[in-house]
Amino acid sequence: MTPRRGDHQMVGLGKRSVASLVLSVAVCGSAWGQMVMPPGSSIDLAGGSFQLPCTAVIMQGELTLGTGSFDTGSFAFDSGATVTGTGGQLNVSGDLTSTVPLNLGASSVVLSDSCAPGSVLQLSGNIVVKDLTLISTTATPPTVVLPAGTNLTVLGTLTLGTPGRPVVLTSSGPGTAVVTMGPGATLSNPSGSAVPGNVQIGAPVVTSPASIPTLSTYGLMLMSLMLGGLALLRQRRGRTSS
Repeated sequence: MTPRRGDHQMVGLGKRSVASLVLSVAVCGSAWGQMVMPPGSSIDLAGGSFQLPCTAVIMQGELTLGTGSFDTGSFAFDSGATVTGTGGQLNVSGDLTSTVPLNLGASSVVLSDSCAPGSVLQLSGNIVVKDLTLISTTATPPTVVLPAGTNLTVLGTLTLGTPGRPVVLTSSGPGTAVVTMGPGATLSNPSGSAVPGNVQIGAPVVTSPASIPTLSTYGLMLMSLMLGGLALLRQRRGRTSS
């Protein structure tokens, strides 16, 4: 595959090459524009950090996050992408999208608008994450678009903003965006961010249909006796009046 101008492909990145890669990133910075990890490629952070500030990353290979951290602009997981490791963190300053089921259940994601304050941030795809933190970096809150349906699951803590800096939540479609909270998962809302009607945090509430009152066998017998007594009383009154 021939790289396009502004795109970068990286194949077979392992523990030994991460250090040189980080050095290259420090020199190039956001001038890269976009980095593509094609099918068959791999990168192992080996518990370290990988910084691509405000650079879009397209992942089609294998990311071994481990306990490391990966700082990017927008992050797109495409067909063939996999993520492994426990305790790592993705710091995404843009959209986080995935065309494949993305299991980050042992890792955390911080989604912020640091590259474009007050912008629209998209969460798209079927995503499972341990901790999800949504951050506003200025007084102008970003709008975080959550996937409609039950496509986003948080197993640890969902954090909405920071004190004095809320985020705006909305659904990606006409349906409700449900953030499914795993067993023991918690919601932290230090910013007081509003949860609109098209966003639901927690499993959908299933309401039981109203029950229809019924009578027991003894109740039916008692009612029959009462009705019979009333009928007999009416007959006697009719005879007396005649």
